[in-house]
Amino acid sequence: MKNKFSLNIAFLVLTVMFILAGCKNPEIIYTPYNFTVGDILFSDGTYIKSTDVCYGIPEEQVSKAIAVISAITNDGRTL
Repeated sequence: MKNKFSLNIAFLVLTVMFILAGCKNPEIIYTPYNFTVGDILFSDGTYIKSTDVCYGIPEEQVSKAIAVISAITNDGRTL
C-alpha cells in the first residue's frame, strides 16, 4: 500500500511538471465521468483528460487538484 501511495505521489509530481511546462487552452470536463489513466480530478467535481494536460491547467484549477487516476480495475473502479 505504501509503495502504491509513493508511486501515485511520483506520478502526480511528474504530471505537475508537465503541466507547468504546458501550453494553452485545456478542456475542463464537467460531466459525465469517463476517466482514463492520467486524468486529473479537481475538488469542484471537474476533471481534465490526460491528453489535455500538455496544454496546461487553468490557474484557478491548480489549487483544486486532488487526485490523478493511476489505474482502472476490470469492474470500472478507479484508483
